Amino acid sequence: PEPGLPRSPSASTPRSPRSGAGIPDTVRYLLLDGISAEVIEVGVEGEVFLVAYGIHGDGRREILGFVLTDPEPAAAWEAFLADLKAGGLKGRALRLITTCGSEGLRKAVAGVYPLVKVQRSLVPEIRNVLATWRRRNEVAVARSLRAIWAATTRREALAAVKAFEAEWWVEEERACRTLKRDLHECLAYLDFPEEDHKEIRTTNALERAFREVRRRTRPMGVYVNAASADRIMFGVAEEMNERWRGALQLAKSAS
Repeated sequence: PEPGLPRSPSASTPRSPRSGAGIPDTVRYLLLDGISAEVIEVGVEGEVFLVAYGIHGDGRREILGFVLTDPEPAAAWEAFLADLKAGGLKGRALRLITTCGSEGLRKAVAGVYPLVKVQRSLVPEIRNVLATWRRRNEVAVARSLRAIWAATTRREALAAVKAFEAEWWVEEERACRTLKRDLHECLAYLDFPEEDHKEIRTTNALERAFREVRRRTRPMGVYVNAASADRIMFGVAEEMNERWRGALQLAKSAS
C-alpha cells in the first residue's frame, strides 16, 4: 500500500497516484463518487472504484486516491475516507465535499469530516425530480428547473424554487416534494465563489477525468482481474495528475 493509505476492510488496498508522497492538507474542495468496474476474476466481488478528486487552494486538480470494492457499501466509504485522512487530508483547508448522493457515502462523510459542508451532486437529484413528473409537462418543467440551477446566489435559487412550486404544485406535487427534500445540500455550492460553481455542484469533473479509463477498457469490456483494474486506474490517475500539474505550472508562468 501507499504510505498513509493502509488497507481498508471489505475492500482492496487503497491506492494513491502520488508516488509515495502523503496528501498535502491544502485541498479546498473534495469530490467523491463511485466509478463502475466489471471484474470477471473468480472470487472477486469488487465492481466499483471509490474515487477521491481534490481541488487545492491554488486551483490544482488531483486524483487523491481510489479503491476497488463491492458496490459502494457504507463501511468501505468510511474506511476509504479514514485512509485519506490518515494519509494527510486532515481537512483543515477543506470547505466543501461533493458527493454522488449515496446514503452510505453521506454517513461516511459525516463520520470522518463532520464539520465540512456537503453538496449533493445535482445530476442524480435532477434525475429524481424528472422521474416524478407527467410526460406532458416535461419540457415546461425542465425549463422551470433550469431557472433554479442558473441562479448564482442562494437568494436567487430559493426565489426560483418558490416560483417553481407556485407554478407546478397542483399538477406536479410529487416533483415539488422531491425537489425540496434535499434542497439545502443541493444548493450548498452557492455559498462559494461563482467561478467555482460549475465544478463543485456535481461530480461531473470526476466522471470526465475517468472517461479515459473507459476508453482504454472498451475493447475488453471488462477487467480480467482486480490487479488489471487497479493497474489501469493507477496509470490513468497518474497521467491525469501530471497533466494538471503541467497545466497549472504553464498558467503560472504565463501570468
